[in-house]
Amino acid sequence: MANEISSNISASVNFQGQSVNGSFTGNANLTTSFIGDEQIIGNTSAATLLLGNVGSAPVFVFIKNMDATNYITVDAVSALNAFPQKILPGNGVYLTPLTGTIYAQANTAPCKAFVVSAG
Repeated sequence: MANEISSNISASVNFQGQSVNGSFTGNANLTTSFIGDEQIIGNTSAATLLLGNVGSAPVFVFIKNMDATNYITVDAVSALNAFPQKILPGNGVYLTPLTGTIYAQANTAPCKAFVVSAG
C-alpha cells in the first residue's frame, strides 16, 4: 500500500481586523511502524520520548500536552538548547525530525502527553 500516513495542519490568526492563514496537507508511506500513546513527561530532567518501533527517522511526531497548567519542552538534545519547542498547556506540536531521539521535560510538575508517530 501507499500513503498510509495523512497529515492535515492549519493555522489562522485574526487580530484587529487583519487575518492570515496557512495550511498543509500531505501524505507519506508507512515503512516501519506507528504509535499512539499517552506518556508521562517528568520535570526533573529531560528524558527520551518513547516512540516504539517507529525507527531512527520518523515521518512525523505529534505531541499534545494534556496538562492544564504546565508546559513541556521538547528538543533533539537532552540539554534542550538546540532548537527547543515549548508546548503550552492543551496545545500540541507537529515535528518532522531527522532523528528518532526526542527529549522532553515538563516545566514544574510531571505532565501527561499524547504522542503519535509513524515511520
